[in-house]
Amino acid sequence: MMANLDFFKALGQFDRIQMKYLIKPICEALPIAIRAGHTCVGSRFSGLLARVTLFFVPSEIRLRNHVHTEQRGIGLVKKLGEYGMDRSSIPISMGGTFKFDGEAFFQSRLAIESARSQPGSGHLVD
Repeated sequence: MMANLDFFKALGQFDRIQMKYLIKPICEALPIAIRAGHTCVGSRFSGLLARVTLFFVPSEIRLRNHVHTEQRGIGLVKKLGEYGMDRSSIPISMGGTFKFDGEAFFQSRLAIESARSQPGSGHLVD
């Protein structure tokens, strides 16, 4: 999951109590299970802001997230490699070799979901 936030605006609008009630339904609605999160920021100041933001989320999420302050490139790729992520799963913009194509991803997910909704596919149809 990715988010591009203006930290100063986000912190002023963040409601910790509301987040506690929303996070479980959001996680249950996702089609994949998220086991951990890695937030990659390019500076120590941004890293500090990301850590402050994590303070406001429930502990079960906070404990599974890691903030990386390494600059994009070899240092970040090496650090993420310590968590089992190889270069082919890291976007090009961060020093990896993965080229994300949002339109192709959307079209493939659309085809998969269409196939699932067909009778006889083995999936429940609403």
